[in-house]
Amino acid sequence: MNPFNSPLEIGVRALVLLAESHPQPLDLAQLAVLDHAVLHSGDLDGPPSLHPSLPGHSGELGMKRTVLEQALLVLVRAGLARVEARVINRKGGIA
Repeated sequence: MNPFNSPLEIGVRALVLLAESHPQPLDLAQLAVLDHAVLHSGDLDGPPSLHPSLPGHSGELGMKRTVLEQALLVLVRAGLARVEARVINRKGGIA
């Protein structure tokens, strides 16, 4: 198993992001973007990036969703996170 960008590694980062945003929930898209920002903060005028800046690393964002879903399942099974389903109605309100 590759330890880099594995469900376990991404799950740990997602858990930190969820803990810091609590009580505000984050959806999958928000978690993916925030995780990408954590790894590549230097590209966003932040502190040095955790991962090196390689050509094509922006493509990671698209592939991250699948592994992030697996990571969230690990967190849910371990009782460290829960999933909340919300339905948005036509007027933009939460039903």
